[in-house]
Amino acid sequence: MQKELKTDYTITTGTASIQSLFISFFIGLIYISLYCILWGIEGLKPAFDKFMHYYSFIPIFICGVVVHELLHGITWKIFGKVPLRMITFGFRSKSLTPNCCCTIPIKTSAYKIGLLVPFLLMGLIPAIIGIAYNTAWLLFFGKLFSFVGSVDLLVFWNIFDLKSETLVQDSPVKAGFTLVE
Repeated sequence: MQKELKTDYTITTGTASIQSLFISFFIGLIYISLYCILWGIEGLKPAFDKFMHYYSFIPIFICGVVVHELLHGITWKIFGKVPLRMITFGFRSKSLTPNCCCTIPIKTSAYKIGLLVPFLLMGLIPAIIGIAYNTAWLLFFGKLFSFVGSVDLLVFWNIFDLKSETLVQDSPVKAGFTLVE
């Protein structure tokens, strides 16, 4: 019986979180700069205060994180043709982060889509709409979920140049994947 060789593309959740802070800082800087160029700075403070108030921020954040993880799973189900029973949802108590994990190897093309969909649907697109239509609360929503999705962008960066047919195995305990050779 031949043993599978695996190349590790994982990093600890803590390391990923720290690195993603830099990514999300620059993304946020771009969003805020574009908004200010188009609409000025006046509307940001009241919208930020309202968005960050505990009665709106906490439910938005908790529900949004759940939706973010569900989007990973749904996308892997659809594009990777992964049975739902092979997709797990959980919470990493060590790093205090929720996670969605595909428990079987899938093609990198499906994995890439699954990494990007939550960032695009909950981060980038709402931020662009908020910037385009002078809706600062939507800008902050997009900024928040761009931050949440920045770890996924970090993982995407590692998988970007892999061939679409290559199989990868999502890590249940770290950010990233192993390459199944």
